[in-house]
Amino acid sequence: MNAVFPQPHSLQKYHPPLPYPIFPSLRLWTMPQPNVILKLCDLPKKSTIAFIYRSHLLEIVNASPDTTLCFTDGSKIGNRIGFAYSIGNQTFSYRHRAFTSILSAKLHAIFQCLEHILAYPIPPSHTLTVSDSLSALTAVANFHSTHPLVTRIHTMLTTLPSASLTVSFVWVPSHRGIQGNGNFDSAA
Repeated sequence: MNAVFPQPHSLQKYHPPLPYPIFPSLRLWTMPQPNVILKLCDLPKKSTIAFIYRSHLLEIVNASPDTTLCFTDGSKIGNRIGFAYSIGNQTFSYRHRAFTSILSAKLHAIFQCLEHILAYPIPPSHTLTVSDSLSALTAVANFHSTHPLVTRIHTMLTTLPSASLTVSFVWVPSHRGIQGNGNFDSAA
């Protein structure tokens, strides 16, 4: 499979719609466990060269042949906070409120990406969402999280089986030569 890495896009102002309820209607023990791949965490960041990270990510991408690749990121520069996500080769960038935490910006990127995918008339059958935020992906993997965005993501994930869509998340280290992720540092 040839992975398409997105290019940065123009900045848009973010208006949070938040159409999903804060808490899922399913009981926690009946909810499907999010597929969060933390395989790259096993590699020591200081001593692992960028090529190794890229080859491991490519191995994960190639494990599912019809995967739509998505990248998400959030960043803060001074008092400006933004987030960005891509689906295939489309990139979306937004500015956020100045008092938003970095974790919330990164979670908003994941939430908006999932919401955008679900809005497609015919969503892709499988998406791989790539993030350099270990804290955001750990929060998504935790069903006991009380963060409002995490609970909304969980609620959204419960609707995916009815849309015949599977979503996997994978962590990649920041600033290690992952092409699509590097583009998002500047887009966010």
